[in-house]
Amino acid sequence: MSLSRSKMTRVVAAGAAGALAVVGLSGCSSQSPSTAIAAGSRTISMKTFDEAVDHCGDLAQGGALSPRQVIASTLAQGAVGEQILSDTGRGLNTAQRDQIIATNGLTVLTKDPVCRDLGRSLAAMYHVVNSDGQDKALEEITAVDVSVNPRLGTWDARNLAVHGSSSLSDPFTSGS
Repeated sequence: MSLSRSKMTRVVAAGAAGALAVVGLSGCSSQSPSTAIAAGSRTISMKTFDEAVDHCGDLAQGGALSPRQVIASTLAQGAVGEQILSDTGRGLNTAQRDQIIATNGLTVLTKDPVCRDLGRSLAAMYHVVNSDGQDKALEEITAVDVSVNPRLGTWDARNLAVHGSSSLSDPFTSGS
């Protein structure tokens, strides 16, 4: 499956807005139960995930994914984007990140410090997609080793989403 640049950009935006279309799933590896997401050398704790859900879950309503899935997807996208920037020797300063947030209509994320940090991390993925082009960005994204806590689901690199849950009690149906 190949994503057009505009579709890939929409998929990235959907992580923050809550309207991702998910098709396939990739596997996950075992990790510490206190880790929500590991992307390359980047790790996001369950505490950080829970804080993001508490602060930003109400911004992630609607679409095909629950607010928890949207937050997990957004955190994963940000971590993958940050890893790609690091791997390629690039960086973004705060002003550049804030400009990317504004340009992509995500200023609602700036009203809360936790959501602002989430948005600034997500800006890394926007930068990768917009500066590298569809083919190269997809290659870079799929090259990052991502594992997701099984309670949250699995990472789908081609659709930039965390989807599903291997947990017997699906936490995604409980809302934010």
